[in-house]
Amino acid sequence: MDPASQFVMTDISQPSLQRHDSFYLFDGSICLLARGIVFRVFKSLLAEESGVFKDMFTVGSDGQAEGQSLYDGVPLISLDDDPEDLANLFRFLWKPPHAEPEFDTLYSCIHISTKYVMDLRLTSLLERLQAMVPWEYKDFQTCQAYYQKHPDHAAKVIALAGKCHLPLYLPPAFYFLACEESGRALSVRGPYALDAEDIRRIHFGKTAIQNRWWDFVRESDDIGLKSSAAPCYGWNDASSYRLDARISALQAGAQDPMKHWVSGKSISGHGCSGCMATKFALAGDFAKHLFDDLPVIFDLKEA
Repeated sequence: MDPASQFVMTDISQPSLQRHDSFYLFDGSICLLARGIVFRVFKSLLAEESGVFKDMFTVGSDGQAEGQSLYDGVPLISLDDDPEDLANLFRFLWKPPHAEPEFDTLYSCIHISTKYVMDLRLTSLLERLQAMVPWEYKDFQTCQAYYQKHPDHAAKVIALAGKCHLPLYLPPAFYFLACEESGRALSVRGPYALDAEDIRRIHFGKTAIQNRWWDFVRESDDIGLKSSAAPCYGWNDASSYRLDARISALQAGAQDPMKHWVSGKSISGHGCSGCMATKFALAGDFAKHLFDDLPVIFDLKEA
């Protein structure tokens, strides 16, 4: 639905409304009502940012249109947005932070900028989001490290990608949730709750990732199952402690192949320099193929 068609002019008694602490500007020319919170801002500044807002303000612009409500002598428009999202956007527009905005601020601003077609702002915001949670293969470990530090943000990125059509952010976020063992990142309640389809993607995606890992181990013979074919691996004469450690590393690799395999934890050990170079090359190929296949693994048709 066109956002410009969603606003309604309603006659709401003033005592039921609360003025926003930071964005009720005494000389503002338009009031925006969001879930009982009134913002008073400037039409011209919002219209410059968004053609959707400009169209809204054109309707009943003389303030006397039938059904037009006034608040404190200024036209009042009701919106269906979260007031915190609007406040974050206005803060970003008119009181920009000295440092890079935090994730929740970016989330709000991208959501509102997409809805109200604020294309210039959206381009800048998406550049900031990609720097924070990059989706490209070359930055995959940086992205996963960010999610490790902020585990609840993976579900938020999935929610944002769904609202704002950002499919490229989905595979790394789903990968993190599939490999995160504690379950602390799975949001099942609140505004960023994962739906049943997302939970299904995570469950079956985790199984598929583990299957691909063990298939790769068998095909590449990295663990020396056929050590006679590559005796320099030395697993025949390895101690039981070393073999147990190796098995533990491979099991950890099954939980998170990109982290444990690509980082080298699962490919350290016996071997000549030539064998180790071969194993690192195999690791790179496996990681790239796994990354490229994440949209298929998680059934993300648009990613």
